[in-house]
Amino acid sequence: MNEHPIRWDDLQIVAAVAEAGTLSGAGKKLGISHATVFRRLNSMEERLGVELFERSRSGYSPSPAGEDLFAVAQRMSRDITNVERRLAGQDLKLSGSIRVTTTDTLFTGLLAPMFQQFLHIPAHRDHPFRLNVTACSG
Repeated sequence: MNEHPIRWDDLQIVAAVAEAGTLSGAGKKLGISHATVFRRLNSMEERLGVELFERSRSGYSPSPAGEDLFAVAQRMSRDITNVERRLAGQDLKLSGSIRVTTTDTLFTGLLAPMFQQFLHIPAHRDHPFRLNVTACSG
């Protein structure tokens, strides 16, 4: 078991510093002071026993270890965003009826491809959904 676990908030610090290039920019992005970013970054480097950023007058640039953690932070952020979107969408279920009356030309040329999407909506016993289209020759 790892004695020095990396926490999500550690990765957020690394990502913010890597993206901003400065402690103050990272602090603004995270809503904390640059002094807090400094303390947390130093604590993390001490805990992990590795330098995550090269410091210069122009700012902070990730070391190889910092690049590795930054890539992990980006992946985790994308994964978290994706799962939040999927979970939020699970409660959204279409129900009821849609009735459309249109000309056959408009239906064939424009609406039919759009309505094709509705064929792929899974049927839910508790939330029935129906699409009724009436096309008139025009």
